Amino acid sequence: MRDHGPGLHSFPANPRALRFTQQLMQAWPYLDVAAAAEEVAPVGICMICKEEDATRSCNQCVQKSSKIAWGDGKIHFCFICFSTYHSESQDMRKHTFGVTRASKAASLTCVICGELSTRRCKGMIVPERAKEELVKVVAECYGGGGEGGKLEQIEEDAFIEVLQKRLKLEKFFSREKIISYYYECKGKAREKRNNSEIWKRFQEHLGVVGDECDENYCGDCWDRTHRKGKMARHEWTGYMADCLVCVECETLPAEKLCKVCRDNMCNGCAKVSHMHGKKHSHGFEEIKEEIGPHEIMCVCCVKRVGGEACKFCKVNLCDSCYAFEHYKDCSVRKQMLGEGEEGEEEEDEDGEKPYHPVECSVCKKEPDVLCVQCGDVYCSVKWMGNPGCFRKTHAKGNRKLTHTLVPYTFLADTRERHAKEAEKEAAEEEKISAFREEVAKSKGDLLARLEAKAKGRQANLEVEAQKEFEQRFLEGLHEKQKKKKKKILGFLPNIFAKKGGGKKGIEKKMKNLPQIADYTDAAVADREEREREEAAEKEHKMKGRRLAAIEAEKEEARLEAEKKAGVARQEVLNKRAEAEAAKKAAGGQTMVVGAAA
Repeated sequence: MRDHGPGLHSFPANPRALRFTQQLMQAWPYLDVAAAAEEVAPVGICMICKEEDATRSCNQCVQKSSKIAWGDGKIHFCFICFSTYHSESQDMRKHTFGVTRASKAASLTCVICGELSTRRCKGMIVPERAKEELVKVVAECYGGGGEGGKLEQIEEDAFIEVLQKRLKLEKFFSREKIISYYYECKGKAREKRNNSEIWKRFQEHLGVVGDECDENYCGDCWDRTHRKGKMARHEWTGYMADCLVCVECETLPAEKLCKVCRDNMCNGCAKVSHMHGKKHSHGFEEIKEEIGPHEIMCVCCVKRVGGEACKFCKVNLCDSCYAFEHYKDCSVRKQMLGEGEEGEEEEDEDGEKPYHPVECSVCKKEPDVLCVQCGDVYCSVKWMGNPGCFRKTHAKGNRKLTHTLVPYTFLADTRERHAKEAEKEAAEEEKISAFREEVAKSKGDLLARLEAKAKGRQANLEVEAQKEFEQRFLEGLHEKQKKKKKKILGFLPNIFAKKGGGKKGIEKKMKNLPQIADYTDAAVADREEREREEAAEKEHKMKGRRLAAIEAEKEEARLEAEKKAGVARQEVLNKRAEAEAAKKAAGGQTMVVGAAA
């Protein structure tokens, strides 16, 4: 019999293990549990792996090692080692445990600045009505249920029209983004996707729209990064700084606490981790923020402290419910603004609110009257034998005597409002186009002025550069002249010293010396002119020599050609003479033969 560690049953060793290894060994999975438990584990560390923090102690397994002085005689496990250790047999799975240390994840921090975060971005939330309508579109295109069941593919304009008018996603995606979705869903021509496959592809794209910005932010960073563009339509959910974090994903704030595991989890992780086995019977309790003595809980989510007050109904709300959830459902605001007022969110495919029926409650035609007491709407269509839908339903009893009709103008008001909105949008578009034209014109004028100014500046710079060049050139010439004058005048004392000094001697010698004026600009110009003339004359002579050499070569070639022609002519004449001589000799022989005959 072999003991497989504390808390485990003893089983006989398997003798077949010796046939393959030729060594005595245990044949069961947990071979050295007892030996491992006897090793000393630090305080608070799992006694099995000796690496992770111990979070559970088994109530049935006994720790037998005398070397371990902590643990109160129980074996302490981490979560993984407890699950692995007790999965050997059905009896081991019945062991219970006590939580020694609650699992706690690190605090959530802002993805940008690194400070404690208070918001979790949910991305762009697509209305459920649009998703449901998209399911209908896919169903219509499947199996010939509409034009999409065939092999022909939907056109680009039709795709855009369905998204904008039927799904009403023009506020969420620009026209360019819709076109890019169309070509991604359509695929390449060789794939031959029908309309049902195209809409299924778009359904997949629509399902991951909210995952584009699934990050934690502080309030300032979220406001700064989501100020404009497509990210301005994102929504967020708030939580308290340094809140409890889900121990499974460690990226979301904890929303539930398992009553048995005592682990904090988000809704998704709680559902996945407690889906099977004994955990399925575990109960959960909602995790709520702690409130102070003068604080009130949010009436919308009932989880967070209500720090904001609705300006219509004055109820206390948390920041995320005040920003996204309560405003569109506030009954006081709806009553104050009136049904169908501008600013309310449309939810029906035709643009009407669900609070206003758009069909007669009897014949389903367009209604124009409302029963004050019933709240139903009716049409006024009558013909012979038909007194009208209202009279049909109010022909007897108290309804006939007390119920009254009032005009029902919701549809007419809605059409009028839509017409005004269209006119307003057209006026705004016209104003924007005029503004763009004005901006383009002013931009062109500005560019022309800047170009003219740049050309004028360039011309001024060229003139200044020319002046500077001329000035420096003249200064250089003057400097050269001064040096030459100084060099010439340096020889004068030596010359005058040979024949005596004195004023008269100097004047006499000055007459025979070159004048200083010979080194002025005029003298330099004359000298340069003479040098140019000499160079031109030299070049002319060289050109004459080259022409003479070319003529000589041509004459030599002509003589050589004539010589060759004469030799060839002489050869022709010699051949001709030889031929004539041979002919005469042949004639003489013929005459001699005739005479002999």
